[in-house]
Amino acid sequence: MGYGDVALSQTGQQQALQIAQNATFQDVNLILCSPKIRTQQTVQPLHDRLGIPLQIAVELDQRRSIETEAEFNGRVLRFFDECLEVHREKTLLLCSHSDWLQAALMNLPLPQAKAAGLSFFSCADYRTLTYENKIWDIQ
Repeated sequence: MGYGDVALSQTGQQQALQIAQNATFQDVNLILCSPKIRTQQTVQPLHDRLGIPLQIAVELDQRRSIETEAEFNGRVLRFFDECLEVHREKTLLLCSHSDWLQAALMNLPLPQAKAAGLSFFSCADYRTLTYENKIWDIQ
C-alpha cells in the first residue's frame, strides 16, 4: 500500500492550528503520533501550545504493504493494550491515519453500532475514546 510521506498542505496546516485551539484537547498530557511527517505536523501546534511531550510511535503508522489485515489489526490492538499498561493514568492524543483509526474502531470492544457509524474519517477529523471500568466507549 505504501502511501509515501508527504507534508501537510496549506489547508492541513490551517487545520492543525485549529486543532491546537480546540478545548477538547486541553487536558491531553501526552501526544503519540505516527512516524509520517504529516501526523507530526498535525500535532506540532498543540505540542507547542501546551508544552506536552510528543512521541513518535511506529505502531501508529499506516498498514504496511507486507502486513496482512490480521497482522495489521493485531498491531492496532497490541498498541491499545500497551497504552493501557504503560499510560494508564494519562490522557493521550493519538494521531494516525484513517486505515489505522478504522481498524481500531472496528476491532476494539466498543458498542459496534456506534463504532461503525463513526468509523469514517476525513482529514483532521477525530474521535474521543474513553476507557473506564474496563469498558471502551466512543464519542
